[in-house]
Amino acid sequence: MSEWLLFGQALLNGILKSGLYALAATGMALAFGVVRILNLAHGDFLMLAAYFAIFLFSRFGCDPLAAIPVAFLLFFALGAVLYRGTIKPVLRAGELNQLLLTFGLSVLIQNLALIFFGGNVKTIFVSYKTMTISLGGLSFGAGRLLTFLLAVVLLLALYLVLQRTRFGRAIRAVSRDPEGAALIGIAPEKINLYAFGLATGFAAVGRRRSACTSGWRAWSCRFSAGSTVRRGRCWAR
Repeated sequence: MSEWLLFGQALLNGILKSGLYALAATGMALAFGVVRILNLAHGDFLMLAAYFAIFLFSRFGCDPLAAIPVAFLLFFALGAVLYRGTIKPVLRAGELNQLLLTFGLSVLIQNLALIFFGGNVKTIFVSYKTMTISLGGLSFGAGRLLTFLLAVVLLLALYLVLQRTRFGRAIRAVSRDPEGAALIGIAPEKINLYAFGLATGFAAVGRRRSACTSGWRAWSCRFSAGSTVRRGRCWAR
């Protein structure tokens, strides 16, 4: 394989995998940009979504991609409940308290996952996992291409919602000036709840679509401030 062909293969693999990280980053950006909280447990929601996909597949034979709408709604509701019960009370308590709260949620979710699912790698095998497509000397998995296209559609849909709908304009207004948005009739607390729910939902979608091409296990490693989440996340094998 020539150097340029090798470079093209590496570039293509990176592009196809970028959809996963884009969905995960979009969720965290919503939480930080609108609710103004650095959610250190964001990666743990990704982990739970992967285990949820594995549970549905092993118990009911449900394809991870086909069950995305159910997962999104379920994790949206989970995010809304967590916001109402844990996040909302500390929004005015200072950044340190917020970080400690979400870090505590991360540790809790991680250890619950270890108790209920164990620390072994779990993998989903679907029919399209081993399918490959060759084009101009480059090859890539059909599953990766499908999930990348799905990520593009979802991100485009979110962009249109934020730019073209009244709900999206309300989210952008609250992210820029919560007090000013409240003066024109927008309820910042309700928008925060929806935004946190959307953030959790997008985390679920990102991990569900990758669960069909990777093995996952709950693990613990070093935490690095400013990164997505480094504790209690799922490692790809």
